[in-house]
Amino acid sequence: MPDHVGEQLGPYQLIHLLGQGHWGSVYLGEHVHLRTQAAIKLLHGPWADREMEGFLGEARTLAHLRHPHIVRVLDFGVQQGTPFLVMEYAPGGTLRQLHPQGMRLPLQTVVAYLKQVASALQYAHAQRLIHRDLKPENLLLGPDQQIWLSDFGLAIVAHSARSQPVQQTAGTLAYMAPEQLRGQATAASDQYALGVLAYEWLAGERPFSGSSTQVAVQHTLTSPPPLREKVPTLPSLVEQVVVRALAKDPSERFPTVEAFARALEGASLENASGQTMPAPEAYYVAARPSSSHGLPSGTITLLFTDMEGSTRLLQHLGERYEVVLADCRRLLRTAFVQWNGYEVDTQGDAFFVAFTRATDAVEASVAAQHALASHAFPGGVAVRVRMGLHTGEPQPSAEGYVGLDVHHAARIMSACHGGQVVLSQTTRDLVQRDLPDGVSLQDLGCKCQGDRAHPRKK
Repeated sequence: MPDHVGEQLGPYQLIHLLGQGHWGSVYLGEHVHLRTQAAIKLLHGPWADREMEGFLGEARTLAHLRHPHIVRVLDFGVQQGTPFLVMEYAPGGTLRQLHPQGMRLPLQTVVAYLKQVASALQYAHAQRLIHRDLKPENLLLGPDQQIWLSDFGLAIVAHSARSQPVQQTAGTLAYMAPEQLRGQATAASDQYALGVLAYEWLAGERPFSGSSTQVAVQHTLTSPPPLREKVPTLPSLVEQVVVRALAKDPSERFPTVEAFARALEGASLENASGQTMPAPEAYYVAARPSSSHGLPSGTITLLFTDMEGSTRLLQHLGERYEVVLADCRRLLRTAFVQWNGYEVDTQGDAFFVAFTRATDAVEASVAAQHALASHAFPGGVAVRVRMGLHTGEPQPSAEGYVGLDVHHAARIMSACHGGQVVLSQTTRDLVQRDLPDGVSLQDLGCKCQGDRAHPRKK
């Protein structure tokens, strides 16, 4: 395979090779003007015009996927006959690199991984997309150790473009559902692959091994070896859940991939003797810290929120205001956690949250505003929350963050109205080409200090 280090694709110069697979090679790229890094995937060629059209169509679909556990496609194109994708760079590498083959993982770690991957797959399935190539090499670790699912649909694009001998897909074959081997992949096929991953992480080995032909036959005809023979301390219910996800008949698996993840989480609370144990307080790898020691540093996006007219609501609702406040906090926290937010401080109805990615901060804000607008609050009241966003490099402190960037974000929030999300110029420049669907920017100019803009729903 040719070495492309030093070449330039679009505005990105290829720095060094990150990895190679059956369908392409991934390089670390640096934007020649912005000096930002991205992962550049070059698909192996040559490609005919019809094949190129298929790639471009698939790339457009991938670029519209927006989920905290799906790697973002930033750009794509074709240069000198070679199609390429520009994706967010995952500094933590892959789960295969973190957990080499043969390593057993604690049950709660497996549960945490499955919840994140299942959430991403469920979102994709709702868009009528099937991953088809789930494996540890396609599970990346983001800057906060959260999982990013990558390579959506690329295997099927490349595979349909040119015939590949079965032995060349052995790495993928180890996770293929029986129906996928017959060319009839469904959403349940992704659940089966996730079941293989769960088995492998728990047992330290895949359920089926051997030559490509032997593995294909075992997927189709052979039951997996009992998990508890390999891990005697494993709760029996956990084994039952994994076995169901690995059912040969797709209709016998869980109705959805998220149902599989929820069932595994529930089964993990049973000990080896069948007794139910208390739920662990904090094992989810993307859980947000409650102290400033775990807050992100460097360039981050700060979000301040405040409920408009809270005093008036309190006077109007009396004791019922406590329920309104609790509902508001729950809706906001759900959105912030979903999009990888770090809750720095909360006082009354006001939140201070930090995000490592400006796009996540905007997604969280829009999701929160949607949730507030559609929620039925007691007394039929409307709860309107104003939100201000600014991206900078605040200084970590014992209390959270200090510096002009913190004051700037707070001032932006105080300058807007309930129901608005107002961005600083810096944040706007980072997200204006990567906004959530149905969201646009309106320049408020001098109405808000320093040329801000706020998203408006179309």
